[in-house]
Amino acid sequence: MASNCLSIRGLSEKSGINYITLVPYLNGSRNPKTEKLGKIAKALGVDPAEIIATED
Repeated sequence: MASNCLSIRGLSEKSGINYITLVPYLNGSRNPKTEKLGKIAKALGVDPAEIIATED
């Protein structure tokens, strides 16, 4: 998994997803659709499965 720090603004720029759209995903109030999840994962350099939260 990637270990570099990235701000929300930086993630927005790297993923091409608007900052305002990202904030609810990151604070857990909304879930991204598959396309946006893929863009976020690519920007972070991880597999999408690595950023999907699961509850045990």
